[in-house]
Amino acid sequence: MLRPRYLTLLVLCVLSMASPTLPALAAGAAGAAPWIDPGWAHRIRFDAKPELLPASGTLNDFSLLISIDADSLNALFPFANKDGSDLLITASDGTTPLEHEIVSYDSLAHRAEIWFKAPVLSATQNEFYLYYGNPDTTVTPGLGSAFGPEHLAVYHFEDDPQSGILSDSGPGGNFAETGAGSNWTASSLQDGQIGSAWNFDGVSNWVYTDRVSSTDSTYTISAWASHPGGALSGRVAFQSLTGFWNLSFQRSGGDLNPDLETASGFMTWNSAVIDTSMHHFVWTLDSAADTARFFLDGVEQAVQIHYAPATNHAYTGEAIGGRVGIAGPALFNSLDLMEGRVDEYRIVAGSRSADWIATEYNNQSQRAAFFTYEFQNAPVVTGVDPVLPLAAGTIRIWPNPFQFAAQINVQAAGDDLSVGIYDLAGRRVRTLRPQVTNPGDLQLRWDGRDQSGIDVSSGVYYVRAIGRKVNLSAKVLLVR
Repeated sequence: MLRPRYLTLLVLCVLSMASPTLPALAAGAAGAAPWIDPGWAHRIRFDAKPELLPASGTLNDFSLLISIDADSLNALFPFANKDGSDLLITASDGTTPLEHEIVSYDSLAHRAEIWFKAPVLSATQNEFYLYYGNPDTTVTPGLGSAFGPEHLAVYHFEDDPQSGILSDSGPGGNFAETGAGSNWTASSLQDGQIGSAWNFDGVSNWVYTDRVSSTDSTYTISAWASHPGGALSGRVAFQSLTGFWNLSFQRSGGDLNPDLETASGFMTWNSAVIDTSMHHFVWTLDSAADTARFFLDGVEQAVQIHYAPATNHAYTGEAIGGRVGIAGPALFNSLDLMEGRVDEYRIVAGSRSADWIATEYNNQSQRAAFFTYEFQNAPVVTGVDPVLPLAAGTIRIWPNPFQFAAQINVQAAGDDLSVGIYDLAGRRVRTLRPQVTNPGDLQLRWDGRDQSGIDVSSGVYYVRAIGRKVNLSAKVLLVR
């Protein structure tokens, strides 16, 4: 359970049995961001690499991906809750929770897909913290939508296609549905750019939604998709027509170049990608500036053909209404069905900048390599701290040393005490539950096991009792 904010100023202590005062931070820990709460035993500081961010300027409310599938992050899983329910992401101050979403979390395979919203992101404001190892937490601050209100739809494609529903992680909950006559199977769920993707067969599979609508006509539409160039493949196209609004990866006409089609004309860009890899496709459509731009893998592409005989503008502004096709037609059309995998399809109100699109591509294409990581444990402390006095209280342990179980008595004022067992490195081994609770008097028991019920090895451990005005510690020796 999250303690009051002023607990973030507390430092965890390891006292010798005779020490009468609260120790100070150990060497090397000075200057570190405060710890949000002693209930979280571990955290990872992760910094977005400056070379993968805009050289100047800031990106506000930027949704970032933490993709945990690298050996460097495997150490998280043995200490975090099995479902990731204790994960907490904060800003650079170490104490401000950020909104985040856990799309997938597999503690056995050591894989996770987590999104969070960075209030500010730049080459100099790129530091964040991921806390874990708090089995007692019942509420994790910041858990919710990692995507701002401008996101009209965010589809991760983690759902089972056979369910007929494609979930929306945007704040509007605008889920999509598989089209009538589709033949989605278990094998349609495949590896994507990030987690899973849906594989469109080019014959019968299509997806649509009639829940997304907006009176604005300036948008950014993006997705990761493979474009194999097989017999059923065709152009990668965005279509904006009255009542049929869709970003499609379709095969109409057999043209493999990216395309924009509207009632006013069409545009074609000079970049055809024909392979089985996933690529990032982005269109920005600005009705105010009468512009349409296309980005492939984070880089803007030049226009090859621009045909708009009536107004000289292929894109004149189309509000979203009626049905929206997701990686295919809004209504069944056998000539326009997608062939290939699709992942991370998004519809965003407003025109994203080139820096935004390039950073999004860097984050999603390089995934774990986008950040540098530093594992940190709840601070171990030594010496004397003259600022925070030790509150009156005692911890009594018997027998000590012990072999099978130790009885622990904590006498200290306060009804908010958290009592746990820690090893010499400051890692929390076990959270203890009081067997008998009287005001200022807790009776507890430790059987020499960790939080998972596994026997720990012989050695010296610390019993810690922490609260608003209490920070006590005592040694206990386990002898097997």
